Amino acid sequence: MRGWIFLAVMLPGVCSAQWVDICKSRTITYCNNVGYSAFNATGIPAMRKVKLGVIQGVAWKQKGSLIGISPAIPGAGLREKRRFSPRDAHYYIIDDGSGGPFLRQCSEIAPK
Repeated sequence: MRGWIFLAVMLPGVCSAQWVDICKSRTITYCNNVGYSAFNATGIPAMRKVKLGVIQGVAWKQKGSLIGISPAIPGAGLREKRRFSPRDAHYYIIDDGSGGPFLRQCSEIAPK
């Protein structure tokens, strides 16, 4: 994982994740968007108007590395789901105000 740290803290029904923000140690074009609102860059026009949250930083993830965990919801019959990076890519760390940031690939986000 090239020295990047991923830490997941699991509480009942909650998944909170922290990723190392590489903007603090490197100059990357995507870092210029920290502080901007994140919107979908693709898809139907209505979905592109939905604010996903605020860009908090940028993380680099290698193909196959863990990028998110959705906790199990036993009452609904749903198991824990883990998402992995489909390619080597930069990801925005996005805070949607729910208490746990999430990752979205930079090329999928339109900062505004």
